[in-house]
Formats: sequence, structure tokens, C-alpha cells
Amino acid sequence: MLVGLPGSGKTSLLESVKGAYVRGHRIAPPGTIPVTIGMNLLKIAVMDMDVTLWDVGGNMRKIWSQYYSEADGVIFVVDASTRELFEDSVGALREIIESTAGCPILVLANKQDLPQAARASEVLESICRSAGLEGKDTPRVYRVMEISALKGNSGEAKQVVEWIVKEARAGAIDRQ
Repeated sequence: MLVGLPGSGKTSLLESVKGAYVRGHRIAPPGTIPVTIGMNLLKIAVMDMDVTLWDVGGNMRKIWSQYYSEADGVIFVVDASTRELFEDSVGALREIIESTAGCPILVLANKQDLPQAARASEVLESICRSAGLEGKDTPRVYRVMEISALKGNSGEAKQVVEWIVKEARAGAIDRQ
């Protein structure tokens, strides 16, 4: 599941993932990716697994919870260049933590192409710890990673997808 506040870069990341995994896909140029109304789905093969990525619109936060039970992992995209939205991100991440017991969570400090973007360490401190990601009551496999979804780097996109798939697979094995 791919979620984040509106404008965080979820659909740009999905475009990068398509560019990395879908043969012949041309990544949409910056500024041409429309706001997601509803959800975008992408089905790809990763590490000998069929994977479905759900990009659920940031404006649809009230219904994210309807998809948590189907998620094996959560990618939470943060606009790291807009610190005034960090408090909203804390609330959204807290809801995700409370609703997705056991799922690995990958927090992406997006928009690293902008000079004012917070680094992973600041996102970890300001958002992840504040939301309780490291709390004793919510032991969780998680990672914070810096990316620039807009740049469409296929190496970064593959790293994102492969980490979440690997951790989701490991969690599924542990739950058996």
C-alpha cells in the first residue's frame, strides 16, 4: 500500500516504479502527473513474486483504513520539503501504525531534489518517533529512506519496492 498526504509524491513514485519494472514504460515528465482521484494500481513481478501496489490518493485518507487488512506492507511517502506538514504526517503515520499490526513500514523522505528537504534523520525524529513507530508497544520492522520520486531514478524505485517486498515476505513466513 502506497500512502501519504496530498502532494507528497506517491504517484510520482509509482511512475518511477513503472519505469523500473514495466518494459517500455516512459515516465511521465514532471508537472504532467495528475492528482490521484481514487486509487492507482500497478501489478509487477518482483523477486519471483506477483506484487500489487495500491497508490491511494492523499485526499482519501478517511478511507485508507479500508485497505489496511489487505496490505502486506506500507510505503508512507512524506514531502520532506514541507516541514509545516510534518505534524499532519505524524497523525497519518500513527493511524497506519495502529491499523497495520505486523506490516513492515517504509517511510520515504521524498523530494530530496529540493534544497530545503529534511534528511532521513530529521524525518525519523520529527515524524516516525513522534508517531510511535519505535514504541515498545508497537515493535515493527521499518526503515526511513531518502528519495526523489520526481527524478524518476529506477535504482531508487527498485530499492524501495525490493525492501518492502523482502520484509513483507519475511513477515509472512514468520506469521506461519
